[in-house]
Amino acid sequence: MVLKVLLITVIIVAGYHDLKCRRIPNWLILFGLVTGFVLQGVSGGFLALDDALLGWLLGMALLMIPFILRGMGAGDVKLLGVVGALQGWVFVVNTFLWMAVWGGIMAFIALVASGKIQILVLQLAASYYPPWQVKVALLKSKTSVEKVTIPYGVAIGLGVISSMIWVWW
Repeated sequence: MVLKVLLITVIIVAGYHDLKCRRIPNWLILFGLVTGFVLQGVSGGFLALDDALLGWLLGMALLMIPFILRGMGAGDVKLLGVVGALQGWVFVVNTFLWMAVWGGIMAFIALVASGKIQILVLQLAASYYPPWQVKVALLKSKTSVEKVTIPYGVAIGLGVISSMIWVWW
């Protein structure tokens, strides 16, 4: 129970910082990681510490490719690692799946809010229609193709909450 309360506290603070500053502070990651490993070791011994270590490594590994491709920041990678350290590898896999769903929903909302959804639809249409028709439509849209970002720490937090509800249900 203490680990769940700690995890919820960490994701709330991380989500707040990610929304406000678009950064997840390292002090929060370090606090969650160290406290998680200590609590796992004290409460469950080496077996729980093993699960925490595997969860931490797997959580970070799951987001390494998106990080390398500049799809998300290092704070997001480290935050999912903390989730794994606090709840283990099975929970982090479940959270990863839920956060992908929430991240997709948030990305769609961000695209609609920024007006960039039209360009996305036109780019998808380019694979089905003759290129000159799509080019004309893109030129007429006059919408810039700037990068739309979302605070993925919030998606991770929603993934954690969804995983907790899923396990509880």
